[in-house]
Amino acid sequence: MARKETDYVYAVANVRVREMGLLTRSDVDAMLAAPALGDAVRLLGDKGWQGADRLPPEQFETMLTDELQAAWEYIRGLAPDGQVFDLLLYPNDFHNLKACIKGAYTNVPVENLFLRPSVLDPQDMADRIRKGERDQLDELVREPAQRAYEVLSHTGDGQLCDVVLDRACLDAMQHAADQSKSRWMGELGHTMVDVANIKTAVRSCRTGKGLEFLEQAIAPCSGIDRDALIQAALKGEEAVREVLSHTAYAPGIELLADSLSPFEKWCDDQALRLMLPTKSTAFGEGPLAAYLMAKQAEIKTVRIVLLGKQGGVSHDVIRERVRELYG
Repeated sequence: MARKETDYVYAVANVRVREMGLLTRSDVDAMLAAPALGDAVRLLGDKGWQGADRLPPEQFETMLTDELQAAWEYIRGLAPDGQVFDLLLYPNDFHNLKACIKGAYTNVPVENLFLRPSVLDPQDMADRIRKGERDQLDELVREPAQRAYEVLSHTGDGQLCDVVLDRACLDAMQHAADQSKSRWMGELGHTMVDVANIKTAVRSCRTGKGLEFLEQAIAPCSGIDRDALIQAALKGEEAVREVLSHTAYAPGIELLADSLSPFEKWCDDQALRLMLPTKSTAFGEGPLAAYLMAKQAEIKTVRIVLLGKQGGVSHDVIRERVRELYG
C-alpha cells in the first residue's frame, strides 16, 4: 500500500524531539579542547551516548558502531516503512559480502570484519556462502555473490572480486534510487553513486587503469555522463575536472587536486545540506532521512576528532577535516 506523507506526522514529531540531542558545533569544540582522549569520550557520555561510561576510551569504535546501530533501529521502529532508507546501508552489505566470499574461499573467519548496521544479516550470509548455498542468498546480493565467487575461484584475484562487488553495489543503489517513491532517498542515492564514480575515475588516473577496468568499475549514474567520465579518466585528471565542471560537482573539483579526502568531505557536507529543507516540514519521510544523514555525519566527525586525539594531531588539522553538523 502506498504511503501518504501524512502517515509520517507522528514519526516526524518524534524525530524533532530526538534532533535536540544531536551534537552541535560547540560540542565538537569542547571535544577538541578536551585535554585527553578519555575526557573527549566522557563529553559524549554527558550527551547520552551509550558505552561512553562503560568502555575504555580506546574502544571508541565500538561505541560509534553501537550509536549508529541504535539510530537505525530507532528510525526503522518509528517509520511506517523503514525499508525506504535501506539503500543508505547497501555499501555495508556489499562490504560484508566481500568479507564473506573471501572468507569462504580462504577458509578464514571474517566475523570481525563485518560492518553494522546493515540490511542483511552478515552472519547468515557467511554461513550460506560457506555451505555453498549462494543461490539461497537474498535477492539483493544473490547474483553478485555468484559472479564474484566465480571470479575469485577462477582467477584468485581478490581485487577483481572487489571490483565486481563494488560495481554491483552501485548498480543496486542506482536502481533503488530510481525506483524510490521518496524524493529525498532518490536524490541521496544518485549522489552517492555519482561520488563513488568520481572517486574511481580519479584513482584510476593516478594508478594508470585502462578502459576495461573503467568499464567494469564505473556505473551508470544520473548526475554525470558515464561515457564522458570514462574517456576523461583515460586522458588524466585535468580531463576529469573538465567533465565535472559541467555538473553539480563543479564547486568541489579544485579539492581533487591532492588527496580525495577534502572532496569527500565536501560531498558529505553537500548531502547534508540537501536535507536542510526537511527541517521546515512536518510530513513525509524526509525528516527521518535527514536524521539518519545527520547521525552519520555526526559519527564521522566524532571518529575524526577521537582518532586525532588518539594520534596527537593538532586541533587545527582536525578542525579542517570535521563534517558539517545538522544539530
